[in-house]
Amino acid sequence: MECRASNLNKPVGGGAVEPPPIESGRPAVAASAAIGLSWKVRLFGALLVCLSGPVLAVGLWLKPNVAGLGTHMQLGYGPCPFYTRYGIPCPTCGYTTAVSHVAHGQWIAAIVTQPAGAVIGFLLLSAFIAGLMAVIRGRWYGPGWLWFGLRLERIIIIAAALFLGAWLYKVWVAGALKPPHW
Repeated sequence: MECRASNLNKPVGGGAVEPPPIESGRPAVAASAAIGLSWKVRLFGALLVCLSGPVLAVGLWLKPNVAGLGTHMQLGYGPCPFYTRYGIPCPTCGYTTAVSHVAHGQWIAAIVTQPAGAVIGFLLLSAFIAGLMAVIRGRWYGPGWLWFGLRLERIIIIAAALFLGAWLYKVWVAGALKPPHW
């Protein structure tokens, strides 16, 4: 028997050629499931971009105050009432300045200004990038809900410790909290 291209699809016994077996519907189901998930991921990504983007844009528009607090006054707000009344920074003093530093790419200045505010700025930046990637690629690159669910208690404790520690740091930097003299 000659080996020609026309003979490749013919069986040796001369019967009809059957196409190779395909698992019924599995590729189509997998593709449709991926498409069904893709639009949900893109929608979630668009939501992240729409929520974090404007905050970062305002931070970029603001000029971070060199004093480490008071940047919010560029938005038309008055001075911090807690700081005005008690002479020490409030627990959230410096957050706007730190987020503005992150938006300007001044990451060290953000951490020095207000560590917890810098973490918020970095989370906003991460959410914006992950959301943008989800919109463009249709795939989620961040942690899943299960990851947060399993670690929720730990995340809350760390966030509370960071919030309190950053406030004490800010009060210490302002000079209101004096270290003891040994």
